[in-house]
Amino acid sequence: SSSSSSSSSNTSTTNNTNSFSSGRISLDDAFGSAPGGSLGTVRGVAAASSAFATKALTSLRGRNLSRSSSGNGSVDPSSAHHKDASVLTTTRSQAHDAKQQKERPKQQTRHEQQQNQPQTGQWEQFQSPVAIYIHHLGNWLHKASNQVAIALGAVLVGASCTWDGPTIWHTLFVALFALAAAGIACYEAHVYGLGPNLPSLALLMMQAAAAAGLAAHVGFEGFQVLLGAGIGFACAYGTPGTWARRLDEFYPGAALLWYQTGALLGFLVYTVYRKPALAMLAPLLGGLLLVSGLGSLAGRLLPMAWLPPSGAPWLHAAEALLGEAGAGV
Repeated sequence: SSSSSSSSSNTSTTNNTNSFSSGRISLDDAFGSAPGGSLGTVRGVAAASSAFATKALTSLRGRNLSRSSSGNGSVDPSSAHHKDASVLTTTRSQAHDAKQQKERPKQQTRHEQQQNQPQTGQWEQFQSPVAIYIHHLGNWLHKASNQVAIALGAVLVGASCTWDGPTIWHTLFVALFALAAAGIACYEAHVYGLGPNLPSLALLMMQAAAAAGLAAHVGFEGFQVLLGAGIGFACAYGTPGTWARRLDEFYPGAALLWYQTGALLGFLVYTVYRKPALAMLAPLLGGLLLVSGLGSLAGRLLPMAWLPPSGAPWLHAAEALLGEAGAGV
């Protein structure tokens, strides 16, 4: 019996060893082959534990190898797609930030320009076109670089009016109307960007001056009606119209009635009483232009205290003769 027991133990040990070497073992193989033998039971448990440990290590090694191979060579498509999308989003955000940084100085410059010029735009928004043209004409006369030419023109026009105003009035009116049309065309071209270069702008001004001059020459009498009504309205709206505006607060319509009266008087002066009016007004206007022009030219040649300064524009000398002295006059 002892020999059979030892042979069965050896057989069980051999089977366990083979199962251990093959890596496949179960609890029945470990415990069932040792019938009541304590030594066979201990050996079976040890073999089973070793087999399970070997399979666990083999499984862990396989997983590590698969992870390392996938990290080195193969790439998961979904993870690659998400990675590319994140990189593209980062690149777009960086480009957007760079564009905003480039546009920020331009926006600040535009904002500063708008802050520096709000009053001019608001003033022009609530003024008539005639008032805007007169305002810009005054600015040009103040800031023009060639003040000598302006003073010479004032001298020539003043001398002509002083010599025989009623006779040359027709020619002078046509020339002044043509110059006014050319100036308006130049201003509107600058505002709307119609003159890309100097030759095209000069051609536009010449066409406007020729058309306006021809219209003023052919329809001279009709333009005198408009001129008289406009001058009479402007004179009534000026300083004498202050009391009318105050009276208009208590009697609505009084100021408008006063303006209409001034326009009617101007119409009569420049139609029915034109020659007497020109005989009286032409020497006054001519003397103002002649004296102011000569004084401006003399102040540039002779540095005297009673003459306009050498750097003062001609309009300052004219304003000084009218009672509103300019800077340094």
